[in-house]
Amino acid sequence: MYKNTIQYILFSILISINAIAQNNADKITLLQGQKIKLTSIDTSMLTQMQGSNPMDMKTFSNSTTEIEILDIQKEQIIATQTLKHIAIDFDGYGQKMTYNSNDSNKKQDGMMAEQLKNKINHPDTIYLSFDGKLIDNNNSKDDKKRGGGGMMRMMNQGGANLENIFLLIPNDAKEGNGWKKDNSKDDIKTQTIYFIEKINNNIVEVSFKKKSKGIMTTKGGPGGELKIDIDNLSDGYIIVDKSTGLVKSYTEKTQSKSKFNAMGQDISSTGTIVSHQTIE
Repeated sequence: MYKNTIQYILFSILISINAIAQNNADKITLLQGQKIKLTSIDTSMLTQMQGSNPMDMKTFSNSTTEIEILDIQKEQIIATQTLKHIAIDFDGYGQKMTYNSNDSNKKQDGMMAEQLKNKINHPDTIYLSFDGKLIDNNNSKDDKKRGGGGMMRMMNQGGANLENIFLLIPNDAKEGNGWKKDNSKDDIKTQTIYFIEKINNNIVEVSFKKKSKGIMTTKGGPGGELKIDIDNLSDGYIIVDKSTGLVKSYTEKTQSKSKFNAMGQDISSTGTIVSHQTIE
């Protein structure tokens, strides 16, 4: 972890010195009625420490989400996201659980099945800015629904990676150059450093390094809330159409580190999460 952090700092300094100006393209280009298919494959291998007792958790998931553009307004884009299919294999907490929304012939009970089956084919209305970021809408209950219980938080499925499918490339981007982007959401600060690997007409290949640090507040725990201290480092690769801002492929490998307190007991978690998404 220390070595990775030093490498990240050195890379950040070099890119900051040679960075191109952040002259982004105007906005993402979408059409009313357009449908986007997002396929995600995610694996995680985490070790949770409670006191001196380690516990390994392994998760594999495969999901398909459909995004439909309903309306393009002056200040926002209105769309729906619908989870069409999800399959999960989980091994942890001393038990193994599986769920496949396409397996209608198999009886699937338990907490995970109960939470997931109610999300299939139920569209959620979402609001996007023209740089591809989700906009909070106080009139929508969708965010509360997405919170789910402990299992859904752990799986982190159901459209949580939606913002990964958009990326605006600076107009003056060239191979061998990069740019830096800072983002703050709730109590988590994220810094991402992008580097242009290859440009072929409108198709741009981009590598990136990202650091996320802060406190994530989610449902659960005493008082109905659980505060999780996260410190993640990740790197990845993106293929994007610069003429629209729509990503074609997104891959990210995260070295995850988190801790929280439950009923007076400190619990920490470390491990690796790998996500791959294709968009069409």
